Amino acid sequence: MRKSKKSERKTIILLVAVLLFMAVGFAAYSQTLNIGGGTSGNSSKAVFKNAWNVHYKSGTLQESGAATVTPTSSLTDTDFTFNVTLNKPGDTYVATWKVVNDGTINAQLTNINLSTLTSAQQVFADYKLTYDGVDYTTSASGLSNVINANGATKDVTLTVTYKNVAQELLPTTDQTITINGSLIYADVA
Repeated sequence: MRKSKKSERKTIILLVAVLLFMAVGFAAYSQTLNIGGGTSGNSSKAVFKNAWNVHYKSGTLQESGAATVTPTSSLTDTDFTFNVTLNKPGDTYVATWKVVNDGTINAQLTNINLSTLTSAQQVFADYKLTYDGVDYTTSASGLSNVINANGATKDVTLTVTYKNVAQELLPTTDQTITINGSLIYADVA
């Protein structure tokens, strides 16, 4: 009988140890992340993913100028395409729109990628993209123009001009100018 009581005690101690181990394991498994800084009685805060969300603001595109054919345009996310045919030297086409950062953190414009005109088109036409007051006529990298979060906007303008050139340099048929580009953003360093 004596051996049986010792055996029972060992079994009970072992079961209590296993139960304690399981209780500690379950507590560690189901622990809630609490971040301090809350108000009295509530020190837990939710943790959210922060991101920037830069895109063209809908309804802001305005086009003006002396195009002979109705220009076509496409604004998608941060890419754009404009097709325009101008009538005579001195004519200009202007498109203006806004980009908006609907995200929760600031974003930084790092690159502007622009298409180039053909060598024949460069004789009689040129264009510039103006972003937040700065003119670009070619692609640019290494930029650091910041657009703030929570609905901040930046102005963008595309200007296409039919240059005043000598008559013999003018094209003999209507020429459609196509400008493609994209604005590349990154996290603020």
